[in-house]
Amino acid sequence: IDSSKYVYLVMEFANGESLHSHLKAAPNRQFPEEKAKKIMKQLLMAIDYLHQRQVAHRDVKLENIIIDNRGQIKLIDFGFCCAAPPD
Repeated sequence: IDSSKYVYLVMEFANGESLHSHLKAAPNRQFPEEKAKKIMKQLLMAIDYLHQRQVAHRDVKLENIIIDNRGQIKLIDFGFCCAAPPD
């Protein structure tokens, strides 16, 4: 929101920890197959959503994925993202 005096950024609060930290805390630093499949499916859905809107994240890594206590992920840090024309 841009007012005459201030610029306000309104963002969603993503409660949780990075997938990197979550994986380091897991036994043998690996997830059970079912959990890994659920995380991967969510990640692919997020990337597909962006690509359908001609947006490339360009920095997908474990540190840029937040996982909450319900196992839901959020893709964060769009500092390197870019929009590309459909062609």
